[in-house]
Amino acid sequence: MNYWCDTPEKKQKFIDAMEQNEKMYQEELRKKYNPDDIFKNREKVKSEVKIDNENSLIPVEKEKWYEKIFRKIRNIFSKKS
Repeated sequence: MNYWCDTPEKKQKFIDAMEQNEKMYQEELRKKYNPDDIFKNREKVKSEVKIDNENSLIPVEKEKWYEKIFRKIRNIFSKKS
C-alpha cells in the first residue's frame, strides 16, 4: 500500500476501494453458498440423478462368480481341443 499510495488521501481511497471489493465478494459468496439454497439444490440434483439412472442406455448385467469360473474352465478346455 505504501508503494502505490503517496499521500494519505490516496491511501484512504485505496482502503475504501479494498473494503468495497471485499463486501462485494462476501455478498457473492453469501448468495452462492446460502445454506437454504444448498439444500434446495441438493434435492434438485438427487431428482436429476434418479432420472439419469432410469434412462440409462446400456443395461448392465452382472455375471455371478460361479458362472465366471465355469466360463473360464470351459474356455481352457475348448482351447486345448
